[in-house]
Amino acid sequence: MEGYITLNEWFSNHNINDKSDITSYLDLFYDMDRSMKYLHENGYYVTTFSDYSNIFINDRTVLYKNFEQLYPEDRDYIINNNIYALSSLALCIYNELPYKRPFNKESLRENYSFFSSSIPSDVSNYYNGIFMNDASVYLSDYIDAKREREGYQTSSDNNNSQSSKGSGKALSYGTEYGKMYSGDDKANAFVMVFLFPALIFLLSILIPLILILRG
Repeated sequence: MEGYITLNEWFSNHNINDKSDITSYLDLFYDMDRSMKYLHENGYYVTTFSDYSNIFINDRTVLYKNFEQLYPEDRDYIINNNIYALSSLALCIYNELPYKRPFNKESLRENYSFFSSSIPSDVSNYYNGIFMNDASVYLSDYIDAKREREGYQTSSDNNNSQSSKGSGKALSYGTEYGKMYSGDDKANAFVMVFLFPALIFLLSILIPLILILRG
């Protein structure tokens, strides 16, 4: 794909041990989460995060090649698993471990203190909520809410800047996925906007998010 590199290539160009590169990793997982959320909102989910050669990156845009249709009856369960799987990938990368599949939840809880020390402080509360409290919150939602709260504490101008940046990002995904899968049946279905209520699922995300932010 012209202009894109694979996640494999991205990792080879960055060093988790370089403190000056940590922001790049924070941005990467934010962008991966935001793209995953976009898929969920349009009726799809990521089938695997371990196939680095089929995850494509161009600046702050992330595209997943491996995705399938998300059926309503399994929606919440699969979305929660996607959030947990991406969080497991991030935890592995921060600890310089290979990622093959999500962590076993019980085993990770028993040994979480060993892994948690490597997580950047900006997102430590988020991952603590995911792995220790079974929260199901998008990383991008957590960071956006955290930035908004900090923005109110500093200046309204900073808050407005963060909000406008997020809005522009959301608008770009449809075009990028359309280009990637032009002419493909799955792409034609993907471009459709699913207009069905999601109030219950929204509440299941907002409540744990509030609990994490208060922690």
